[in-house]
Amino acid sequence: ASLAVSVCLTLTIRTGLDAVYLLQYVTCLIYGLFLLDRDKGVAILWLAVSWMSDTGALIAGRLFGRVPLAPTISPAKSCEGVAGAFVFGLLTAYIIFLLRESGHGAFSILPGLGLGHSLALAFLVTIMGVVGDLLESALKRSAGVKDASKLLPGHGGVLDRLDSLTLSAPFVFTYASAVLDGTFPIF
Repeated sequence: ASLAVSVCLTLTIRTGLDAVYLLQYVTCLIYGLFLLDRDKGVAILWLAVSWMSDTGALIAGRLFGRVPLAPTISPAKSCEGVAGAFVFGLLTAYIIFLLRESGHGAFSILPGLGLGHSLALAFLVTIMGVVGDLLESALKRSAGVKDASKLLPGHGGVLDRLDSLTLSAPFVFTYASAVLDGTFPIF
């Protein structure tokens, strides 16, 4: 993992913005694979909360958005959208916790995380998702592009669908290792 990160850092220094994207997404992939291997319950919570908090931000921002969050970076993002992200993210973690505890269907096979840890991870994922989204917007703005790709029109590109995962993955892995296991791997 450290070799891949070193290669990406070298590319970033030599080639600029494109390599920043590469670094961001390779790192996400590495930590995502570590999470899947380490704890499927944490990985599923990470993915579900990340995507649902993005959805909550979009819905709340469109319906109630009045106060700009960072107008120079991303004029469409609002404080109300961030509130929606937290509501959806925390609610998703709570619902997954309830489904797992009830032994409902596929959720019953997931290893148990207490409610406190589920909500703490949801909070962490949501905060890192918002920051990751702002970083992605700042990178696009500095490159003078509106969308990172044309593959998903209206969504800012594929990278915008993954930006909340990229920043949150290392933090979730570290939380799972340091807090849940009491260990912290050094690569």
